[in-house]
Amino acid sequence: MLAALMRTARRRPALTVAGSYLAVALAALGRSVRPGRTLVAADLLTIVPPYSALPGAQPGHNPLLSDIPYQFYPWFRFVADALRDGHLVGWNPSILGGVPVNPNSFFSALYPPTWLAAMMGPFDAYNLFVVLHLAWAALGTYAWSRTLGVSRRAAWVTGLLTFAAAFWVHWSLHLGHLVAFVWLPWILAALHRTIVGASVGRAALLAVAVGAWWLGGNPQFVYNGALVAAVYGVALMAG
Repeated sequence: MLAALMRTARRRPALTVAGSYLAVALAALGRSVRPGRTLVAADLLTIVPPYSALPGAQPGHNPLLSDIPYQFYPWFRFVADALRDGHLVGWNPSILGGVPVNPNSFFSALYPPTWLAAMMGPFDAYNLFVVLHLAWAALGTYAWSRTLGVSRRAAWVTGLLTFAAAFWVHWSLHLGHLVAFVWLPWILAALHRTIVGASVGRAALLAVAVGAWWLGGNPQFVYNGALVAAVYGVALMAG
């Protein structure tokens, strides 16, 4: 069996790399994403009324994570409930007398990975969204490194270091921010390939990546990333 796995790894290195990154993401977040646990810091609800007045209410452990239970998860839950009822909502009547669902800076209901919420509980879907995107970020970093000519082993280590990027990991629970971060290395890799060896297929892949990026990412961070991509593209063409 081990020999068969090694042969598969040699024939399909990208799948092996992707699997290793997914395993690392699960290991890193394992204590919080195993059954019965969640990345959503729901205990922080007890620091504000009316929950703080409940008998036995205890202060939350990490107030720095308050954006998740107060902003990101409620939106995610609202859209999840609508998806399970079989429709995408465009209006949220529960806030300020009603606000549009899109656009908002928390996450996009039109971004396909959000639809995981239609197939499982919202806490589990939130966990899976974060895990898959962190693995996707590492794989994108690997792909960009390979595009630059880095060896497979060095590129794998470079992708692995994504999990040590404190800024990315810290903001990973902010779904819109996470999407904006993790698609950037894919954009740079696709842009590089399109400029160096233009083809219809490569241009189409770049368009798909940019579409997903803009559809699901936080506007501020996507804008900043677009500036980086533009400078990178100009530098490639000038060189």
